[in-house]
Amino acid sequence: SAGHAISGYTEAGWAVRQAPDSSYFVIGTSDRYFNFRQNPTLSKYSKNGDTLWTKVYPPDNSSNNETFTVMTPVVNGSFLVVDNVNGDALNVRIIKFDLNGNIIWKKSYFDLYNVGIQSIIPSQSGGYMIAGFTNNFGNFQNPNNIFTMQLDANGDLK
Repeated sequence: SAGHAISGYTEAGWAVRQAPDSSYFVIGTSDRYFNFRQNPTLSKYSKNGDTLWTKVYPPDNSSNNETFTVMTPVVNGSFLVVDNVNGDALNVRIIKFDLNGNIIWKKSYFDLYNVGIQSIIPSQSGGYMIAGFTNNFGNFQNPNNIFTMQLDANGDLK
Protein backbone atom coordinates (compact mmCIF):
# COMPACT_ATOMS: atom_id res chain seq x y z
CA SER A 1 0.00 0.00 0.00
CA ALA A 2 1.21 3.51 -0.79
CA GLY A 3 2.08 6.08 1.84
CA HIS A 4 -0.26 8.97 2.53
CA ALA A 5 0.54 12.66 2.86
CA ILE A 6 -1.76 15.68 2.95
CA SER A 7 -0.37 19.10 2.16
CA GLY A 8 -1.35 22.19 4.08
CA TYR A 9 -1.55 20.53 7.49
CA THR A 10 1.01 19.76 10.17
CA GLU A 11 0.72 16.08 11.05
CA ALA A 12 3.05 13.53 12.59
CA GLY A 13 2.96 9.88 13.54
CA TRP A 14 4.78 9.15 16.80
CA ALA A 15 4.43 5.41 17.39
CA VAL A 16 3.05 2.24 15.83
CA ARG A 17 2.02 -1.04 17.46
CA GLN A 18 0.65 -4.24 16.03
CA ALA A 19 -2.67 -5.60 17.31
CA PRO A 20 -3.42 -9.31 17.88
CA ASP A 21 -5.33 -9.46 14.55
CA SER A 22 -2.21 -8.26 12.64
CA SER A 23 -3.67 -4.77 12.13
CA TYR A 24 -1.71 -1.71 13.28
CA PHE A 25 -2.39 1.25 15.53
CA VAL A 26 -0.64 4.57 14.85
CA ILE A 27 -0.68 7.50 17.28
CA GLY A 28 0.20 11.07 16.45
CA THR A 29 -1.08 14.58 16.03
CA SER A 30 -2.76 16.74 13.40
CA ASP A 31 -3.88 20.35 13.09
CA ARG A 32 -6.39 19.43 10.38
CA TYR A 33 -9.47 19.10 12.56
CA PHE A 34 -10.05 21.79 15.20
CA ASN A 35 -8.96 25.45 15.11
CA PHE A 36 -5.54 24.60 13.64
CA ARG A 37 -4.37 23.40 17.05
CA GLN A 38 -2.46 20.16 17.40
CA ASN A 39 -4.97 17.44 18.26
CA PRO A 40 -4.03 13.88 19.20
CA THR A 41 -4.99 11.16 16.73
CA LEU A 42 -5.31 7.38 16.82
CA SER A 43 -5.58 5.45 13.56
CA LYS A 44 -6.05 1.79 12.80
CA TYR A 45 -4.65 0.23 9.63
CA SER A 46 -5.22 -3.20 8.16
CA LYS A 47 -2.31 -5.63 7.90
CA ASN A 48 -2.08 -4.44 4.26
CA GLY A 49 -1.75 -0.80 5.30
CA ASP A 50 -5.26 0.38 4.40
CA THR A 51 -6.81 2.93 6.75
CA LEU A 52 -9.64 1.33 8.75
CA TRP A 53 -10.41 4.39 10.86
CA THR A 54 -8.90 7.52 12.37
CA LYS A 55 -10.15 9.13 15.56
CA VAL A 56 -9.33 12.63 16.73
CA TYR A 57 -9.48 13.50 20.41
CA PRO A 58 -10.10 17.27 20.77
CA PRO A 59 -8.21 18.97 23.59
CA ASP A 60 -10.04 19.70 26.84
CA ASN A 61 -8.92 23.32 26.49
CA SER A 62 -9.05 24.94 23.05
CA SER A 63 -5.82 26.88 23.68
CA ASN A 64 -3.73 23.72 24.24
CA ASN A 65 -1.78 21.73 21.71
CA GLU A 66 -1.91 18.01 22.45
CA THR A 67 0.03 15.11 21.00
CA PHE A 68 -0.08 11.36 21.56
CA THR A 69 3.63 10.50 21.79
CA VAL A 70 4.24 7.18 23.56
CA MET A 71 2.31 3.91 23.26
CA THR A 72 2.51 0.58 25.08
CA PRO A 73 2.29 -2.76 23.31
CA VAL A 74 -1.25 -4.13 23.00
CA VAL A 75 -1.86 -6.45 25.98
CA ASN A 76 -5.16 -8.15 26.87
CA GLY A 77 -7.14 -6.10 24.36
CA SER A 78 -5.98 -2.65 25.46
CA PHE A 79 -3.04 -0.25 25.38
CA LEU A 80 -1.90 2.99 26.99
CA VAL A 81 -1.04 6.23 25.23
CA VAL A 82 0.71 9.31 26.60
CA ASP A 83 -1.06 12.59 25.81
CA ASN A 84 1.36 15.52 26.13
CA VAL A 85 -0.59 18.68 26.83
CA ASN A 86 1.33 21.83 26.00
CA GLY A 87 -0.46 24.81 27.50
CA ASP A 88 1.14 27.02 30.13
CA ALA A 89 3.39 24.10 31.14
CA LEU A 90 3.99 20.58 29.92
CA ASN A 91 1.36 18.38 31.50
CA VAL A 92 0.88 14.67 30.94
CA ARG A 93 -2.17 12.49 30.70
CA ILE A 94 -2.23 8.76 30.25
CA ILE A 95 -5.16 7.23 28.40
CA LYS A 96 -6.13 3.57 28.21
CA PHE A 97 -7.84 2.52 24.97
CA ASP A 98 -9.64 -0.61 23.85
CA LEU A 99 -9.04 -2.11 20.39
CA ASN A 100 -11.78 0.09 18.86
CA GLY A 101 -10.19 3.34 20.01
CA ASN A 102 -12.67 3.85 22.86
CA ILE A 103 -11.30 5.43 26.02
CA ILE A 104 -11.37 3.05 29.01
CA TRP A 105 -9.87 5.63 31.38
CA LYS A 106 -8.00 8.93 31.19
CA LYS A 107 -5.91 10.27 34.06
CA SER A 108 -3.81 13.39 34.55
CA TYR A 109 -0.64 13.35 36.58
CA PHE A 110 1.49 16.15 37.98
CA ASP A 111 -0.62 19.10 36.85
CA LEU A 112 1.79 21.48 38.56
CA TYR A 113 5.01 19.93 37.29
CA ASN A 114 6.84 19.91 33.99
CA VAL A 115 7.03 16.19 33.24
CA GLY A 116 7.80 14.35 30.03
CA ILE A 117 7.11 10.62 29.73
CA GLN A 118 9.45 8.80 27.38
CA SER A 119 8.53 5.14 27.96
CA ILE A 120 5.79 2.93 29.44
CA ILE A 121 5.87 -0.84 29.76
CA PRO A 122 3.31 -3.27 31.17
CA SER A 123 4.52 -4.86 34.41
CA GLN A 124 4.07 -8.47 35.49
CA SER A 125 1.72 -7.29 38.26
CA GLY A 126 -0.79 -6.04 35.66
CA GLY A 127 0.15 -2.39 36.08
CA TYR A 128 2.69 -0.21 34.30
CA MET A 129 6.19 1.18 34.85
CA ILE A 130 6.87 4.65 33.48
CA ALA A 131 10.08 6.59 32.88
CA GLY A 132 10.76 10.11 31.71
CA PHE A 133 12.07 13.45 32.92
CA THR A 134 11.10 16.46 34.99
CA ASN A 135 12.73 19.86 35.20
CA ASN A 136 11.17 20.83 38.52
CA PHE A 137 14.15 19.92 40.65
CA GLY A 138 17.09 20.79 38.41
CA ASN A 139 19.09 23.96 38.11
CA PHE A 140 20.31 26.07 35.21
CA GLN A 141 23.27 23.80 34.43
CA ASN A 142 21.33 20.52 34.90
CA PRO A 143 17.68 21.31 34.25
CA ASN A 144 16.28 17.77 33.85
CA ASN A 145 16.07 14.88 36.29
CA ILE A 146 15.07 11.25 35.74
CA PHE A 147 11.47 10.60 36.66
CA THR A 148 9.81 7.20 37.27
CA MET A 149 6.42 6.09 38.53
CA GLN A 150 4.31 2.96 38.76
CA LEU A 151 0.62 2.65 38.01
CA ASP A 152 -1.79 -0.15 38.85
CA ALA A 153 -4.09 -1.59 36.17
CA ASN A 154 -6.61 1.22 36.78
CA GLY A 155 -4.05 3.98 36.26
CA ASP A 156 -3.73 4.87 39.92
CA LEU A 157 -0.29 5.70 41.34
CA LYS A 158 1.28 2.90 43.35
